[in-house]
Amino acid sequence: MLSVVNDRNHHWHLKPSMLLCLFCAASTLSFVHAADLSFHQESNLPYEPFSPQWGSDIPPELLERLAARAELNRTMAKKFKCSEEISRDYSEFKVFDYLLHEPPKNRHASATDVEPLRFKENGTSKANYSDSIPPAFVWSYLFSNAYQSNFTYRYLGESVGGYRPAHRIAFRGIRRFDSGTDIREWEGIAIVDAGTHEITRIEAAPRNYAPIVEYKRRKYQMSFNLAGIRFRKKPRVYVLHIDFRAIPIGADSSRSSVDDPHREEDAVMNLPIRVVWQEYRVNASGGVSRKRTEERRYFDYRFFDVEARE
Repeated sequence: MLSVVNDRNHHWHLKPSMLLCLFCAASTLSFVHAADLSFHQESNLPYEPFSPQWGSDIPPELLERLAARAELNRTMAKKFKCSEEISRDYSEFKVFDYLLHEPPKNRHASATDVEPLRFKENGTSKANYSDSIPPAFVWSYLFSNAYQSNFTYRYLGESVGGYRPAHRIAFRGIRRFDSGTDIREWEGIAIVDAGTHEITRIEAAPRNYAPIVEYKRRKYQMSFNLAGIRFRKKPRVYVLHIDFRAIPIGADSSRSSVDDPHREEDAVMNLPIRVVWQEYRVNASGGVSRKRTEERRYFDYRFFDVEARE
């Protein structure tokens, strides 16, 4: 009799374990099936995903001019410093002395890689600050010879940005989105001044983010739910807006690029003036809400060994 009771108790203790295994198996099958589903909520996203079917190839002569301008900017990358002001949700202000430098020699990096170096306002001690986005100035490398093999470009035509003609060019980097600090992990649209061939604005989101967000949304939707509380974080979407100065430092603003074709040779570079980094959360039904905004402003540019004119 004792043996029968023990067997029954043993059988009873197995049931929760069996149910848990069945639940995990069903969840795993659901997640695998979700990975095969196509993205169907593009209209809810805060940024339109890149499409290789957009527009046309960049005209070769335009790409050549863009590359030449990017290479010039690359030579100037480590020749300036400025002030950087960072605010999160329009509060928590921090101000740094900011410049770019080469990464440590023991790290694997491409020849165009630079890293930001920040000092506290007194300029005497290095600031310990962790970045999650690329240095703003590195976006000026977007069409450089070194980066062209790392991007897909689509020419979207010419428009008028402000009062000046501008080219609109879509791009997608080749690298999987990881840390977010490399521009090759992003996709978006570049607005390029048609006269100077300088980038004036970048709008970007993580590379190939639309199907990834949809997959994560499905996983979140299927996650364990206890009294309305889900045991999984909501998917996140990041969107970047980078604005560059309207007048390149080093250019003589009294001369028109239309009247004087040599003005491009005089212009040193367009420098970043503002970066807006917005974080959105996606709920189970696909709704998107803004969670956090970080804004960075760059001003008081100083050059080390070139003569800069405002």
